[in-house]
Amino acid sequence: MKLQNLAIIFAIIVIPISLVLQYYIGTQIDTIKLQTTYDEKLTTAVSDAIKAYQINTANNPYALISNSQKRDVEAAIEMFMTSFATGLGVGGYGETQIKPYIPAILFTLYDGYYIYAPTFNYDDESQKFEHILKPYTTYTSRYKKAGTDILVSYTLDNYITVTGIISGTYENRSGYLINQNISLEPETLREKLLIYNPLTGSTSLEEYEYIYQGGEKRYYDPLSTDSSNRKWFLYRNGIKNYVFITEEQQEDINAVTYIEEAKEFTAWVDANLGDITLNDLVLEDGIKQRNENHIYMGENGNNKIFDSQENNFESEDSTFNIHKRDIMRISIKENLSSAITNYSEHSEALGTNVEFRLPTLEEAEWDQITKNICMAVFVQGMPVGIKTYNNYAIINNTRNKNYVDQEGLCFINSSDGNYHRIDCPYLEENNIQGYRQTDFERSAVEITTDEGRENMYYYKHTNLPCYYCIVDRNYDRVELTLERLQALRQTLGRERQLLHY
Repeated sequence: MKLQNLAIIFAIIVIPISLVLQYYIGTQIDTIKLQTTYDEKLTTAVSDAIKAYQINTANNPYALISNSQKRDVEAAIEMFMTSFATGLGVGGYGETQIKPYIPAILFTLYDGYYIYAPTFNYDDESQKFEHILKPYTTYTSRYKKAGTDILVSYTLDNYITVTGIISGTYENRSGYLINQNISLEPETLREKLLIYNPLTGSTSLEEYEYIYQGGEKRYYDPLSTDSSNRKWFLYRNGIKNYVFITEEQQEDINAVTYIEEAKEFTAWVDANLGDITLNDLVLEDGIKQRNENHIYMGENGNNKIFDSQENNFESEDSTFNIHKRDIMRISIKENLSSAITNYSEHSEALGTNVEFRLPTLEEAEWDQITKNICMAVFVQGMPVGIKTYNNYAIINNTRNKNYVDQEGLCFINSSDGNYHRIDCPYLEENNIQGYRQTDFERSAVEITTDEGRENMYYYKHTNLPCYYCIVDRNYDRVELTLERLQALRQTLGRERQLLHY
């Protein structure tokens, strides 16, 4: 056969194959690019939802009430849907098009969680199959032994609620578990306020000492010109509203009250529940069958959960905290898996034919979920190029009124113009005072003038953020000295007491 004929045959065979391969590779590259774009849009949408939740709770005086919490969560989910649909708008997706590919959204709060997933809505007369916010689930487990049968509800910190029969008597008690050797002191709190003078129409930034009393801040004005010689005032729309208060209380005592009540509750728990072990946990049959790794039992089922002698309740490695996170994890995992499986069985009702399943989460991701208030969104089966898009995003909420931990607090001292994390090496150890991080951010006050209402902005603390620990966050954390540890406990005690006021 002539060489020219071989060349023609080669061209006839190879060129079409090359064109197909070129098209296939190009399509794969376009799909990967599109998947990367979807990843970015998903993360951005969840972040937008968390920011919306932060704004709503920050400006909502009833943010800790359950019905109000539910509305804030629903608003955050709606923000996610809008943001995600907008982000994917270039691909032709709208909100109604993306919902069928969202088998579940998890929103964890201080003492439980919501799951937003497709199910039959029995509140609707037509019993429509649609996405709804399922009832709130608390982190609760049951323990039973001779004469005792109780339910214990857990939270993200050391606050628990005990309900049930203890030694033949019904009990219903709540409180913080602490170690008895901790002591806290009254403290002097200060912050700046933007004061409006209606006579002159001027404003000024003034600093005052204050205490928390009656669930709100009361400020002390030593130069008061009030006609009734009252020196304490409430801050309302830039105006001082003077009130009667016991003049003897010049310092805030919430941290002291916290420690006293916590010690009393811990002593009661020691006396009544100190002998409860991991083996006393009551598991449902289905969970027992799936509990192959003995997630509840750890290395020793005889470890005591609530005994203060065997548990350092501030340590993440204590039996109490490990067990609590296991309770949270298995509850979330079971309910998420159930919600997603239920959707798989009825997905055709929303126009899809996808087998949804709960993805395997990494240990670090479970830590995100069980140690913080967060939002987790799962997306599966969404067509993207020649493939389907499957991914999830988990974003923590570190700025809220529902929960406080070390990461949500910042600290100042008398000689530094910056605010720091408690473990920052640049925090000088002299008269350390801690506040919530949100107290260092811009505050707004609505002032009513002759020209109408106007929002004005100010800073309660004019300290600047430390570049190393606040801005960059990439710093060498130092071990907490006694002074640092005491300042941290003092601030946590005050804020935790206010959380359960």
